Amino acid sequence: MKKLISIIICLSLILSLTSVSFIGNALEESELNAAITDTSGFELTSIELTEQMLIGYNIGNSLEMTELRSNYTRPEISSIEEHLEYKETMAGNVVITEEYIKYLADSGVQAIRLPVTWFNMLEIDGEIVSKDTYYKGIDTRREFWYNGTINKEFMERVQEIVDWIIGNGMYCILNSHHDGAAGNANAVNPVRFGNTTKYGTSGETYNEQTIKYLTNIWTQIGEHFKDYGSKLLFEPYNEVGDENGSMSPNTAGEALAAEVATEYIKLIRSQGSNNANRFLVIPNMGGVSFWSSIDGFKDADTATDKLIITTHSYQSSSGVKGAISTAKTKMTNVGIGAIIDEIGGSAVSSISDEAVAIATNVRKYSIILKILEN
Repeated sequence: MKKLISIIICLSLILSLTSVSFIGNALEESELNAAITDTSGFELTSIELTEQMLIGYNIGNSLEMTELRSNYTRPEISSIEEHLEYKETMAGNVVITEEYIKYLADSGVQAIRLPVTWFNMLEIDGEIVSKDTYYKGIDTRREFWYNGTINKEFMERVQEIVDWIIGNGMYCILNSHHDGAAGNANAVNPVRFGNTTKYGTSGETYNEQTIKYLTNIWTQIGEHFKDYGSKLLFEPYNEVGDENGSMSPNTAGEALAAEVATEYIKLIRSQGSNNANRFLVIPNMGGVSFWSSIDGFKDADTATDKLIITTHSYQSSSGVKGAISTAKTKMTNVGIGAIIDEIGGSAVSSISDEAVAIATNVRKYSIILKILEN
């Protein structure tokens, strides 16, 4: 996820964590329970749902940060509370508060994408994976990836923020974020597309590794949230490259991504309760363009019209307009909801007629745009 974003959709969304004045009271428990269990949205099609999520926001560089990256050195931490605070603030942001979420809702935001990285919060025998342990080798990492339990306090913290988002009337897209290797061929993240076995000596391909890891964490995440209503959406991964670090979709890469998406969809649907009909946001390989075809995974879904495709757009103004046009085409010709859930760059770097024109097209085409918080 890029850190340098400056997109202006409307004046009410020009936010600074250091300058905003928060007002309002916490939700009553009965109001919160009613909001998070509301299933009325499951009656909508994927396109109809996107019409209710026109203005979005990413709470970025918070819950998705990980000190397991080789260039981070974690300070001495003596408690899980300190660990969670460090993870949430290590990129320079402050701790997320309910007042902040309410301010976003009051400012006109209709959906929040909540990026979360999970692999650095897995534990075995009550011990969260340490950096020293993580870099001992592939076998050690895979032990955590395949068998690790998500730290209970971390799961509760994620749930707290999800509750604030939904309780304030917004949709929430919950994902697994930097679990993906993105465009780094040498990354040691668990999620990567590929059919070779060069990563390790166990005979498992990248795709097999990815499916095992996603099965482990999303079994836990899905079960934890399966009784939540239609305001909660799941996104299985973020920007995931192939075995060579490529982020550029191609026929072979899309087939590999579709294989992972198929297993993910089957897993979530098998959990029952509201996960049987939950809207799922499915990125393509790389996450930087829409799927050329959804035939590789659409038939895996036992729910009716509950899949949404997505892309990211860090381009010039014409590039963003092109992504919007493509999304419109996908919705018209394929009949599937399409969103742009990260956008930024030179297209809308300041308040301008250009930004207003882009926002107008978004509303016209019922496409959600999400700002990535710096």
